[in-house]
Amino acid sequence: VVSQAKNYTIPKSTPFELKGRASDENDGNSALTYMWEQIDQYVSGKSNTFPKATSKEGPLFRSIKYSSNPVRTFPDLATILSGQLTNKWEALPSVERTMNFRLTVWDNHPGSGANSSSDNAITVDAGAGPFKVTSQNGGADLWTAGTTKTITWDVANTDGGNVNCDKVNILLSTDDGQTFDITLAKRTANDGSETITVPSANTKKARIKIEAVKNIFFDITDKKFEIQPAVEKPADVQVRNWKLQPNPAVSSTTLTAGKTLNHVQVTITSLQGRTVYTKNINKIEAGSRITIPLNQLFKGSYIIKLSSDEETNSETLLIQ
Repeated sequence: VVSQAKNYTIPKSTPFELKGRASDENDGNSALTYMWEQIDQYVSGKSNTFPKATSKEGPLFRSIKYSSNPVRTFPDLATILSGQLTNKWEALPSVERTMNFRLTVWDNHPGSGANSSSDNAITVDAGAGPFKVTSQNGGADLWTAGTTKTITWDVANTDGGNVNCDKVNILLSTDDGQTFDITLAKRTANDGSETITVPSANTKKARIKIEAVKNIFFDITDKKFEIQPAVEKPADVQVRNWKLQPNPAVSSTTLTAGKTLNHVQVTITSLQGRTVYTKNINKIEAGSRITIPLNQLFKGSYIIKLSSDEETNSETLLIQ
């Protein structure tokens, strides 16, 4: 039994995918196989021998061998990942037209196999599209886990009119577009921009996919880019989990804990190694502040050191 395939209106020159559903009422263990194919007939004098984006009649996508995957991507995923919309046997329409597709499903039961099918129509709106990711497309991007990034895309009139898609999902792949199993934003407004927090990942094969909610069109970044794990800031900005904020105009400075630390000792020593200040604290909660007096220090450079059970860090302190 094949579920009735739905009809959709999509933007021009934009990849899409068709998903099938089927069940075998006689044998739930049957290995079902699926085939999506365009069933528009070749019309002599109007259709092209090879698919062409401007064709208003005839097929644009050739039939391919059935498989266990109920989803077919148009065009082939490898073509999309190469940054193209057309290959020898597939072309995304760039003009107003209707394409008719058929999903055929086989149960492959030995000795008494059966099949069933369902047809649907995909209408292309030439007044919308191409829907396209416009950021992270150059391949030179470097993301760091935990930071924020802005993803942009060309809505291209897909948020209203006949397409009328007001929500999108933003997905991330770490295997060069083979799978998109990380969600960066779910059901966010189709408004062309979204700020996200970079997830923990370590890959040089990242890609972004923005897909329509309640529709079948999408786009993927043309090139892969890199995501690196969170890195510590340079010592002159932050001493790992402590931020030093010296102000020579006042008689003290403040240290703010970035995380909970145990058995903390704060010392200030001269560059010659003489200890001029020591403070011991049994436990410091994340976000707590320690005030360090500076009024007993002469002008010059000092080393302020923070040690705990978890870590030891130091920073140069200049008194002017």
